Amino acid sequence: MQVVIRADASVEMGVGHVMRCATLAKELQAKGATVTFICRALEGNIIQHVENLDFEVITLPAPDVVEPSHLNLPEEERWMGVHWSQDAEETSFALQTRQVDLLIIDHYGVAQPWQKELRNQCKRIWVIDDLANRVHDCDLLLDQTYGRVFEDYRQLVPADCQLLLGTEYALLREEFRHLRQKALTKRKGYQRIKRILVTMGGTDAQNVTGTILEALLDCQWSAPIEIDVVLSSKAPHLASLQANYANTRLPVFFHVDAKNMGDLMLNADLAVGAGGSTSWERCCIGLPSLISVNASNQENIARQLEEQGAVIQVGKTGDISQQELEENISRMNSDLILYRNMVAAASEVCDGYGATRVAAHFENLEV
Repeated sequence: MQVVIRADASVEMGVGHVMRCATLAKELQAKGATVTFICRALEGNIIQHVENLDFEVITLPAPDVVEPSHLNLPEEERWMGVHWSQDAEETSFALQTRQVDLLIIDHYGVAQPWQKELRNQCKRIWVIDDLANRVHDCDLLLDQTYGRVFEDYRQLVPADCQLLLGTEYALLREEFRHLRQKALTKRKGYQRIKRILVTMGGTDAQNVTGTILEALLDCQWSAPIEIDVVLSSKAPHLASLQANYANTRLPVFFHVDAKNMGDLMLNADLAVGAGGSTSWERCCIGLPSLISVNASNQENIARQLEEQGAVIQVGKTGDISQQELEENISRMNSDLILYRNMVAAASEVCDGYGATRVAAHFENLEV
C-alpha cells in the first residue's frame, strides 16, 4: 500500500510534526506500507534526517519571499511559506504519477480547501491535528491532545470521519514504551534532584533554553546537579548556547539531534520543558516536569496536565519566573510525596503504545 505524508519542519514551527509522522511511518512500514514524505525546503527543515530514516522525500521548493497576502493569515498558515493553493498545486503535481492509497497530513496550514484539491488523487485522507480550530475533509482524524473529546471536532469533520482522540493515540517512538517500566521503578527510589533535562523544542527559535539555564544556574543548590540540554542542529541559538555554557559552576551537557531521548528522560529526575508533544514522552517515562508555554497551541496541553497533577507551569515564553523555578525545585527536593504523586499522575497520561494503536487502523483499510 502506498502512503504519502505531507508535513513540514522549520525554525518557526519546530520539528515535532515531522518527527511524530516519522514514528507513525515506521509503524506503517512494518505493516508492509511504502511511505513517502512530501516536505517543503523551509529554513530549519529536517529533510535529511527523514531520508536517513530510509524514507523517500519529495522536496517542495523553498518560498522566494513572503507574499503580502500572507501577512493577514494566522501564524500557523504563514508557517507553510506559500499560499495554501500553491502548496496544494505543487503537492498535486508531485503525486500526478503515483497511485496513493493513503495521504496523511500533519500541518497547521492545511484545511478543507487544500484537502478537497487532493481528494481525487488518493483513496483516503488521514489528518493529524491538535488545534481543533478548522474544518477538514478527511476519513480519519488523530488528535493526541490529553483531554480531547468528540465535541471538539463534531462540527469540523465529515459525519463518517473516524476520530482517534487523546493520549491513548500519542505517536511515541517504541523506545519510550520499552523504557517505561524501568523508569517507573527507578523513580520509586527518588531522594533528591540530581539531574535536570531541559527540552524547549528542537529549534527553540526564541531561545527559551538560555532563559531556563540562567535561572537554573542562579538557583541555590544544596547539592551538586547536572543539566542536560536537547536541541536540534537546526536551532539558531545552538552555537551561542554551547559557547556561553561551556564552563559553568554546574555542568551543562548539550545533546544535538539526540537519538537517545528515552535514556535522557530515564536518567533525569526533573524536566524543564515546553508544553508541546514532548510532554507525552515525559509522561510515558513518568518524569515530573516544570513547563513553559511557548505557543498558543500549548496552553490547553499545559492546563490539562497541570490539572492532572503531572506538571507545574512556570510561566510563558519571555516571562519565566526564576522564583517559581526555585520554589518548585525546592518543594520537589523536600517533598517526596509531591514528587511521587507527580510521577504517578504523569504515567497515567500516556503508556507509549499510541503509534501501535493508530497503525492497527491502517491494517483494517481495504486497498
